[in-house]
Amino acid sequence: MRTVLVGLAFATGIALLGAILALPAVFLGSGAGSVPFYSLELGFAVVAVAASARTKGAVVVRRSVVALYVLLLLFLAYQHGFKSFFRREPALVEDWRFAVNLVHFLSEMRTWRWHALIWGSMVAAAVFVVVLGRFFAALQLRARSVPPRRVASAALAWAVVGVASHVAGGPIRSVGDLVLANYRASSAARERLGALRDAGRDGRYDPFMEVRLAKRPSFYFLVVEAYGQILVTWDMTASYRALMGRVQARLRAAGYEMRTAYSSAPVHGGRSWLSTSTMQTGILIDQPASYAAFETASHRIPSLVGFFRAQGYHTASLEPGTKERRGLGHDDAYGHEVRVDAPRLDYVGPEYGFGGIPDRYSLEMLRTRFLPTLADPRYVFYMAVSTHFPWSKESVPPFEGGPDWPPLEGTAEITSELRLWYLRSVEYEWRVLLELLEAERSEEVVIVVLGDHQPRLESNQPGEATFDTPVHVISRDHAFVERFAARGFQPGLYAEPGRAAPLVHEGLFSLLVTELAGAYGTPETKDRARYYPTGITVSGLNP
Repeated sequence: MRTVLVGLAFATGIALLGAILALPAVFLGSGAGSVPFYSLELGFAVVAVAASARTKGAVVVRRSVVALYVLLLLFLAYQHGFKSFFRREPALVEDWRFAVNLVHFLSEMRTWRWHALIWGSMVAAAVFVVVLGRFFAALQLRARSVPPRRVASAALAWAVVGVASHVAGGPIRSVGDLVLANYRASSAARERLGALRDAGRDGRYDPFMEVRLAKRPSFYFLVVEAYGQILVTWDMTASYRALMGRVQARLRAAGYEMRTAYSSAPVHGGRSWLSTSTMQTGILIDQPASYAAFETASHRIPSLVGFFRAQGYHTASLEPGTKERRGLGHDDAYGHEVRVDAPRLDYVGPEYGFGGIPDRYSLEMLRTRFLPTLADPRYVFYMAVSTHFPWSKESVPPFEGGPDWPPLEGTAEITSELRLWYLRSVEYEWRVLLELLEAERSEEVVIVVLGDHQPRLESNQPGEATFDTPVHVISRDHAFVERFAARGFQPGLYAEPGRAAPLVHEGLFSLLVTELAGAYGTPETKDRARYYPTGITVSGLNP
């Protein structure tokens, strides 16, 4: 009886190990390849542990299997989680470079829940490895009394049943399929970046630098973190529409006109620096290798900030989420005349969310302390942080004072605390931007407000997640704003989704320069810019 119970205990333990490997597919998976299955490789690993029980290499085999099991579990978590979170096929050849960013991201999570999750996970992982090693040691001890023929028969039976199940698409399958899929995605990523190794250069943006503006309005390029189209496709729609209506009324009272469209970002859920560099250069930069090439080439290739610098603009950037981080660069790839990052803001108040510094404080410091040092015309880049994940009561700063602001309609329709606080972070951000834009008295000013990427909420239902984000063109020059009607921009700040095909972020650089040149360029240079709806090739980063 005892022998039977021990055998059942080991069988249960082995089954649980297979179930644990299936957890990433259950909790993180989405789409094809996310159906849980029992690993064919795990069965062979268990047989290897048992077969080595009588040999001198038993300890080496056991430790190797433990290490391989942990690596396999990490790979499956990465494979399913990366695809679900970022909405693209994982490619390990590029994705491993995000590890440094992930470490910094987790280290800067300030809520007690995140600290509990991170440290609890680390302790649980250490305990799991110890328990796994002891389980396999007990299995080896038990296997010493099992005749080698039985072990060989078990291995043969597993091979036959497992391979047959794998071929038929049954419950036992090889993780090798996912490894192969990752390898193919990695190969495709390398092939797409092959243009970076070619001698040729895509120079279609070079004529942009020859444009000369006869009239030079100040230009604000305001990027709102995680500001996505999901605001108009889920249960936040009514509140977001009310928010946009309120903001629109105040901006019109301040003399502004505005139009709105959607643009597809190169990333989803995170990695803002890839999206920002894509918008700045008009080149799809969605992988670490292409971003590294951009960092090398940034000061000598055409870019949005470079275009304004060539026009004699004074340039400034406000980046409250930027600071020194070990293993990451801190140089200004765009060469702004004034760069205001977290250390320069000297913030000493309560910290909120990922960036810590409330955007209202940052923009007020920019407006009152730094912008007065820049003569007109001015180009200003801003990267928000108060709408950054995580979205909770503790992470969204309060907005105190200012004009009367009644509660938004429709918040009762939002059925998730996460989505409610995400909406409130967007509401907070627009109140902050309103203060900035209402304080701007110049008649000659163009403002572009857009999202860097969609947020990663519980899901992006209904339907598959898009990469689309709102993009607003705002100016007191109504004729300039109307130029964007021909590009599919709808009147006002709220755009109905699906009325026009979305733009793409890599097309924004040429779109903005083309419209600026058409509206304000000198007669002999206004036609030197041309709109490239899908941008140019990555070889535009070549020397």
